[in-house]
Parts: sequence; structure tokens; C-alpha cells
Amino acid sequence: MKLFIRVYANCDGETEARTIASRLKAALSYLTPTEAELPRPYWKQNGAYEFTYHLLPATEQSAWSLTERLPSHWSHESIENESSAVWNRKHDGVFLTPEVYWAEVQLHEAAT
Repeated sequence: MKLFIRVYANCDGETEARTIASRLKAALSYLTPTEAELPRPYWKQNGAYEFTYHLLPATEQSAWSLTERLPSHWSHESIENESSAVWNRKHDGVFLTPEVYWAEVQLHEAAT
């Protein structure tokens, strides 16, 4: 199995992106985050960056532990060997860091 999280956060540039990346890693430290990609500007929205991390252990319990940190405003979907949960910030909800406005947690079978 593979577990990853992708988040989008409001960010003014690379310096702030590095700071947010450090805070995201600290918030996710119990799941041993490793960057799947370097933080990069989100092409659809000015002033936003994308952050993606692989997480361990890649289990359902680990995925649920993330969504339970802020239990509201998640949309869950499961298809065959893939589970996904998407969070959209509403009102004053904060997930991982205050800059995060969208997140997806995905657990799926690893390709062989």
C-alpha cells in the first residue's frame, strides 16, 4: 500500500513555502513524511503552493488518523483498492497549518 497527502496552501513565495513545508513535516512527523515532490507554485491559483508527502506506515489506520485531526468537511470515497478523503477549508477550520485550504489523503495499492 501507498499513503500520501497533498495539500494546497496560501503562500507568498519560495521562502514562505519552505517555512510551511517545515511546519507540515512537523505536523505529520508521526507518519514519517518524505517529500514526493518539492513544494511548487500551484498553476491554477496565484499565491498558492502544492505540497505532497509520502507517509508511513501506509495503513488505513494512518489515513484515518489524519482525517480525525479535523473531523469535519471531509469527503470520503473508496473504489476497489483505493481510498481518498478530500478536505476543503470552511469558515475558520485549520488542518495542519493555518495556510492550508485544501487537502487530499489517498491510500492505494502500490504498483508492482
